[in-house]
Amino acid sequence: MTGYARLLWVLLVLVLVLSGVSLSLGPAKIGFAEAFHALGAGEGSMEAAILWQIRLPRLLLGLLVGGSLGLSGAALQGLLRNPLAEPGIIGVSASAGFGAVLALYFSAAGMTLSVPFSAMAGAGVATALLILLASAMPVC
Repeated sequence: MTGYARLLWVLLVLVLVLSGVSLSLGPAKIGFAEAFHALGAGEGSMEAAILWQIRLPRLLLGLLVGGSLGLSGAALQGLLRNPLAEPGIIGVSASAGFGAVLALYFSAAGMTLSVPFSAMAGAGVATALLILLASAMPVC
């Protein structure tokens, strides 16, 4: 097994262990073994309701958001061919904030997803403009 495959397996096991720990943490005292028993038991107990309706969605959302941030960071670093690149270097974060402010200013905040979509549109426009300008400039 290569070093990368071994690292991938170690990280996968670490994510699974930390996910199990996350399911057992919270104000309601549910132990590690009780958490997995309640997950398998179904909707009959209070512990199962807490796990299925609060902790499991929180865990899945955290995994999805973390994975999305990791993928978008890797895509940005690949695009710029710079392993130290981050969104603030090229103005993506500021452009996303500007898009969100525009949505708020023009009273589109009443629509539920207008602010996040405007923020993503602002970031996308800034990135596209940067790529367009960078491809048009002669290389010295």
